Amino acid sequence: MRNVLLLIFMVLFSCCERNKALTTDGENALKPVVIYKTTKDYSENIPIVMDEAKEKIIAYPATTDVSNNKRPTQLANGFLLDNFGIQKNTVYTSYTIEEYRNLGKQPDLKTLGIKIVDKNPFVEMYQYKGNISTVEMLNQEIINGFNNSIKIIKK
Repeated sequence: MRNVLLLIFMVLFSCCERNKALTTDGENALKPVVIYKTTKDYSENIPIVMDEAKEKIIAYPATTDVSNNKRPTQLANGFLLDNFGIQKNTVYTSYTIEEYRNLGKQPDLKTLGIKIVDKNPFVEMYQYKGNISTVEMLNQEIINGFNNSIKIIKK
């Protein structure tokens, strides 16, 4: 009986459609597809997330979670596809991806705070609402004026 229930659960679970986001390393993930543009090139810098007032750090990556495939993907018109998990309260540190990965131990919150170089790095940010299969589809979304996206930031 237990095996029958397990089989039913597996069949039902495998039939459920999931919201999958494109990542450049070929993996599908359950995360929003974020397209953005920054004031400067921060593609090599480590992002961290702050509270709404941008006074307190609330999230940051572990040094062991940082890899080269976290760099954003270049898109049309200077836009980037997020591969890190940024959001509207993301700020950038002076740590490069390589430097951060090689720290050996996790920096404390005070050190991370000192390393912040830009608390307002985004010019535009959108969350794509459609089903994505290629970077070309995202480029078309940009060219078409973000008709299938939610505006998060636009200065």
